Amino acid sequence: MENNQLINIDKLPELLKHDYTFIDLRDSLQFNKVHLQKFINIPYENFINNPPHLSKNKPIYLICYSGKRSLELAKRLSMQGYDAYSFNGGFYAIEHPINNQLYW
Repeated sequence: MENNQLINIDKLPELLKHDYTFIDLRDSLQFNKVHLQKFINIPYENFINNPPHLSKNKPIYLICYSGKRSLELAKRLSMQGYDAYSFNGGFYAIEHPINNQLYW
C-alpha cells in the first residue's frame, strides 16, 4: 500500500523555497542544538496535548527524529482534511545522508 504522506528527504531543498508550514516535532533541546531553516518547533507531546491552529489552505511538512511520529501525525492530520506530510527517515536521514547532501 502506497503511503501518500511520506516524502523523500531529497525533496526538502525544493520545498523550502515555498511558503508552506514546516514543523519540527523533536523536543526543544534537540531543536535548539540544530534545526532546519523555516521549521518551527512544536514538540510532539505539545502538539498532541494542545494542537496548534493550522491552515488547511497550505501543505504541512512534519519532521521528527526517526520519521515515525511525524508520519503518524501526518496520517492523522490528513484524515482531518489537512494536506500533511512526513519526511522519510526523519531528522536521522538528514544527519546521515545517503548522498552527503546537507540541508542547513
